[in-house]
Amino acid sequence: MPNDQTISAILDDLIRTHQSRLSANDRAFLRRVFSTDPELYRTRLRALGFVGLRRVLDAGCGFGQWSLALAQLNDRVASVDANAARIRLLDDILQRTATGNVEARAGRLEQLPYADGSFDAAFCYIALFYCDWRAALGELVRVLRPGGRLYVTGNGIGWYLHLWFNRPNATSDYEPREIVARTFADTVEYERSGRPPNGQLIIEPAGLATALEASGLAVLARGAEGTIHADQSAPPPRPFFEASYFGQVGCYEILAQKQERPR
Repeated sequence: MPNDQTISAILDDLIRTHQSRLSANDRAFLRRVFSTDPELYRTRLRALGFVGLRRVLDAGCGFGQWSLALAQLNDRVASVDANAARIRLLDDILQRTATGNVEARAGRLEQLPYADGSFDAAFCYIALFYCDWRAALGELVRVLRPGGRLYVTGNGIGWYLHLWFNRPNATSDYEPREIVARTFADTVEYERSGRPPNGQLIIEPAGLATALEASGLAVLARGAEGTIHADQSAPPPRPFFEASYFGQVGCYEILAQKQERPR
């Protein structure tokens, strides 16, 4: 397993090696997620109870910052992301850090490349709203074993007000206001026709909770991003984002459990 200094020590070389496949926004994002204290990720996972499990899915893994934390706390991790360039970079990280209990592969959340009931838990952080989330939700439920837990996050309208007015993390190839414009248009079209988004979708917390329950999951907890403390024996988590912006729902999270099959 990598120690906490390993990634920061190789970060500059990783970016140089993969630079031709990374946008300016990707490079900035990569630096942000791997400059964050890894213990913060592990603390969040412990608070959710994602510890000591046999097999965990990191759905929409991106560059794998959560995958590495999951790998340090559980037996095996399967990491999947639709962005093949990010998977190649994650494979490089796994090789350089000799992390042998993570398998990364490219794949869409709407068509997960895993068998039914493959996982004890699924972790889906800042990913569900980039795709046909209702189809993806069905897939996440399918690959969970009965009794398995699912963690998902979403963004309310407040997050997009934040992007519009505050323009966080803007780069030469990332304009937050363009994201906002596309998101509202894509959300209207998705609700009208079911067409997957070009970018993101707004998913309101109540709507996601209702969809989870309709899919055969019991909602165990919901709240602002980084606030669910399911395992009270673990230290309290710390959020990365605000619960609300401009008086509207910002970033939120839901922890749910697949119901056991009736006898």
